[in-house]
Amino acid sequence: MSGPAKTLRYGRKIAPLFPIPALDSISRAGRGLLEQIDCLAGSARESDMHFILQWLAKDPANNPRTQPLPVAVLRHDLSEYFMALSPPKSRPARSLAEIGALSALSTSARELFTKTPDGMQQAVVRIAGTVSGDDAALRSGPVRTTQDLAGNYVLYPPAADVPARLDALGLFLERYGTCAPSFAAMVVMNGICNCHPIADGNGRVSRIVFNAILRERAGTRFYLPLYELAALSDGGFTIRQRQAQYRGDWDPLIAYLFDAARIVLCRGDR
Repeated sequence: MSGPAKTLRYGRKIAPLFPIPALDSISRAGRGLLEQIDCLAGSARESDMHFILQWLAKDPANNPRTQPLPVAVLRHDLSEYFMALSPPKSRPARSLAEIGALSALSTSARELFTKTPDGMQQAVVRIAGTVSGDDAALRSGPVRTTQDLAGNYVLYPPAADVPARLDALGLFLERYGTCAPSFAAMVVMNGICNCHPIADGNGRVSRIVFNAILRERAGTRFYLPLYELAALSDGGFTIRQRQAQYRGDWDPLIAYLFDAARIVLCRGDR
């Protein structure tokens, strides 16, 4: 392979469990954007959800040239490199299926995640089963990403670390879920992606969890279609997730989520 992809050969990378941040460790600018995300989600209208559903019905991830949202801001300076090694493979109607799965749970995020000491473990398994339609369980063995075109892949943390990690995320959510919902949603989502608690479907589970937490404030008027926006970002979402996971730099991911919410909810009329 020619071009920039040659510079990104690292083979196997072991994903460490990142330190779960406190809100006061986030920059002032980052905290300001998180507050704006909370406001945007809280002010979502029925017309916003109607637009989201119509937009998703047109399969924007696989029809990027015809979708109307200004998504270029979601790209990253490294998007070209990322796309050279990981060409997109977008599946249609992914967020529509996630919305259906979240609706099928028919319970609040607070009840879903914090009802028992191991509530986050139970919630992840329950959501995974709802998404797949099969019995689900926390994984018992190793799991890794698919190799990219240069042979690079990420090995996720050992299965033995998963239950305690989910319990820690549950305690984190209990602390911040009400006072800083977008912060809680972001960290828990990234924490699930980071530890990969189930064998398959971790991305779907993490996105449903993110939206379930924000729906505590916004209700059913809101669902941020992270899958399609990530596909249109040409790796911008994944790169920013890894900046937070591996470097402890949360500001780029916060800015991405703010831009994503603004693009979907404002559309020039708010």
